[in-house]
Amino acid sequence: MKRFFLFLLGLIFTISAFAQKTTVAVGAVDGGNGVGSDNTALLRTQIISGLAKFPRLNVIDVKNLGLSLSNLKLESLSEYNVDYLVTANIQSITKSYSTKDGRTTYKAELKYSVTITDTRTGQVSGTKNETHYGTSSSSYSDAVDNAYSLIDTDMKSVVNNYFRIVANIVSVDEANAKKGVISFYIDAGGDQGVTTNTNFDVYRVVEVAGQQVHKSVGTAKSKEISGGSLTLCKVTKGGKDIQAAIDNEEPLVVVSKPGAFDSFIDAL
Repeated sequence: MKRFFLFLLGLIFTISAFAQKTTVAVGAVDGGNGVGSDNTALLRTQIISGLAKFPRLNVIDVKNLGLSLSNLKLESLSEYNVDYLVTANIQSITKSYSTKDGRTTYKAELKYSVTITDTRTGQVSGTKNETHYGTSSSSYSDAVDNAYSLIDTDMKSVVNNYFRIVANIVSVDEANAKKGVISFYIDAGGDQGVTTNTNFDVYRVVEVAGQQVHKSVGTAKSKEISGGSLTLCKVTKGGKDIQAAIDNEEPLVVVSKPGAFDSFIDAL
């Protein structure tokens, strides 16, 4: 399990941008048997709007590039400096109803998946499978709409897990002998989508058997956005360990916290 986590962390570092926003294009959303075009179009709209809420991403609709959704070639996206392609598939939308005390409740179950593809390598960087349930007292249509209501939350998880902000500590702002590092500056700011109170993990980079391994040494929270590529962060844990790494001239990286992965990491 720990070996898998190190691989996963390495993948995150690979697909995160140090000095610029990540450009993401939203491509086709397909559907299985019985899934109408209105359902796939709605999911596509929800994915675009959900991703666009994050300043760390430049979100592009493939349609706006004049490219074909059904016959899209990754090399075409590279011409527009697109880093990743997001596509989705609705496996099923199941409808049912129940009646109790003379009242009918309409139900809908939405199952879909999101795939993230690196346009430079053609490799799948990540997938996310979701199942949502919707209910309504008035119609199946409203129940389906209700099932779509958590797509924004899904996109938040996608961004926090696969498009994290990665930065370097460029200067120590405050430190003392008792607490170690109290605050520091990183080389990421508004241009990378850092906002006030963004939570970060701090890792030191060490070499093990010829490979780079990232070991957690502390946590921090953004305190002040000082520029397009500069943010003041306050250490919330591990000030002495961060100071020790700096004193030993060990490389340090700061990575925005993964949100939905918190419970996964804690379980290791």
